[in-house]
Amino acid sequence: MLRVGDNGLMQKLAALLCFISAITLQIQATLFASDAYLGLRVNLTDLLLPFAGAVIFFMLLKNTTLSPRRSFLAFIPWVCIITALLSFALINSYFSFDEISRWALLNKFIGWFVLLAILGLGGWIGTNLDEKNILSFLRIFIGFFMGLMIFQIIVLSAQAYGWLEFNRLARFPIAGLMANRNAYGLLTLCTLCLTTCFYFYRPSVFFKLSAFIFYFSLPMFVLFCGSRATFIALCVLLLIFAVAFHKNGKQYIHLILILIAGVVFTFGAFHDKQQALRAIERAPYEVLLKANQASKFGPLTLSGIGEDVGYPGDSMRLTILQDAIEMIQMRPLVGSGLGGMMAYQKQKHGKVINIIDCTPLWILVEMGVIGLLLFAAFYFKIAASLFQSWQASEDFSKTFRLSLLFILLAFTIMSLFHEIMYTRFIWFFLGIGLALPLKMHPPAQNV
Repeated sequence: MLRVGDNGLMQKLAALLCFISAITLQIQATLFASDAYLGLRVNLTDLLLPFAGAVIFFMLLKNTTLSPRRSFLAFIPWVCIITALLSFALINSYFSFDEISRWALLNKFIGWFVLLAILGLGGWIGTNLDEKNILSFLRIFIGFFMGLMIFQIIVLSAQAYGWLEFNRLARFPIAGLMANRNAYGLLTLCTLCLTTCFYFYRPSVFFKLSAFIFYFSLPMFVLFCGSRATFIALCVLLLIFAVAFHKNGKQYIHLILILIAGVVFTFGAFHDKQQALRAIERAPYEVLLKANQASKFGPLTLSGIGEDVGYPGDSMRLTILQDAIEMIQMRPLVGSGLGGMMAYQKQKHGKVINIIDCTPLWILVEMGVIGLLLFAAFYFKIAASLFQSWQASEDFSKTFRLSLLFILLAFTIMSLFHEIMYTRFIWFFLGIGLALPLKMHPPAQNV
């Protein structure tokens, strides 16, 4: 059997899929949203999947591609178990509420198969592409993200200073092209993990420059994004980085100094702009922005700021949490079925309020204790496989898997505050990481 690199045309097609995915994974939209329907979440990579599947199938017929590694194929039984669980949960929703939610059917059930396709695409890329192509993918992924992030920071800064007219398309939340600020926050953390790990262990002009710009821009991103979950996950990651990379001496000090410089710059540029930055309500940098008002409120305290700034989304979450507790008590073992929360909200409140903004709680409510245990086992199986592969990997593979372990940590933290299991790029990177060889041939030149 030949490897992709042994066939010029096939290698180009494979690399093209990889490079296009680097951009499409960062673009998603919510379609058909209305008062009665929360909308269909679509990623641009979803539209790429039929073409990718046809290319991979053709390459398999031509015997010019490798099947994924055994470590990747080992997850097929787990995928079948989770698929069976979701199928039961979909049917269970009918017996619980005499209906099957269209939103759950499209976003959760059919969406699961989309995730599997993206996982498979990542696994095929991790198996067949060489280090040079995957490095190019990372440069495109990081470069596209940072270009958009910097552009939005410039636009929002110009609006804060009155240089541009206020535009709803660029207002809070700063969501990039992800249609959701928390998904965009997770994308930011993902890019941060990749940039940081490659800055330390695979240094090049690109990764050094990316790390410097990224760390300087981080405070401004957090300021405009206003996602508290992202801020919490970011703080945890920075603490973990301090432990993991403290032996890297000057490299580590450089990043810390640049981050401090970014904080100082952000404070100097925006500390008196809180009226213009209406998007900053309940953001973690409230303390920074309101520091100059300490004399009005007396000693500056978090409780004082909390009373001054309201966030109605929290009351909505408390209502959903109370509903979730009631539903768990009614059906603790198997849950109420996919979309059960929205059906219950219709019965109790007369309308759909929102989804459960916590992945484990969502699974517990709609798939019960059994479902939560199965998903937890699947999650820990993935984490253990990545950790074991990281320990045995070398060079590029080791660095990539380390960044993926950090990404998995960020995903775990964000999942406690938001339902982001269906975020596409996470599954794409998992596919690459699970299928990547333990040692790869380095490119001819490290740029």
